[in-house]
Amino acid sequence: MISKIRRKVLAVAERLESVITAYLFDRWVGVETGKILDRFDLDVEKSARAHAWSYELCSYPRFRRVMKMLPIAPEQLTFVDIGSGKGRQLIAASLYGFPRVIGVEFSPTLHASAQRNVATFTIHKHLKTIIILENVDATEYVLPTDACLLFMFNPFQEPIVRKFLVSIKDQISGRTQPLYVAYVHPTVRMAFDESNLFEPLATMPWPTDAVIYRLRLNNRFADIDKAK
Repeated sequence: MISKIRRKVLAVAERLESVITAYLFDRWVGVETGKILDRFDLDVEKSARAHAWSYELCSYPRFRRVMKMLPIAPEQLTFVDIGSGKGRQLIAASLYGFPRVIGVEFSPTLHASAQRNVATFTIHKHLKTIIILENVDATEYVLPTDACLLFMFNPFQEPIVRKFLVSIKDQISGRTQPLYVAYVHPTVRMAFDESNLFEPLATMPWPTDAVIYRLRLNNRFADIDKAK
């Protein structure tokens, strides 16, 4: 009983953190990423809506906690946000030091919001980060060939996750650079574990609730990992 009450209290606290920091973050960088959008209002095909989640936010403090789990410095990676929504994590990744940041978003409406937010952000912030926005189905997205991190804030449900993993498997035969995944609120973690494509490197319990994976490929990327 106590653990259930504690979890409910922590859930409320995490929700408050998300709402408050969303407002402060948006005010700080001059963008609008905070408004939640129900998945049934997304302008995508009905089949895609059925296996998507509503647009919600990963708070900036939570994002930073996840980034501290990485075994390699952000300056050595391209950041790819799978289900990038309005571009919040792209901006956060730019502030965190990733040299190249890519957003992959299927919804044209969310993609357009991200374009506006990134344009506003880059006007006011003199950063060297390259920000690229892709309006594309994640299961058809061609992965960068350089070392990269796929950031996933629970973007879709099990059928799409498994299809996405098949897409990754089809692309890795000639890969020479490491590939990491930061899976936050990993509701379909079993799909990653069952695929045997990735090995878990770090796990953080709720409320951070995230797993860091590295593509296996016979562990030949192990020596590339560098602790920050």
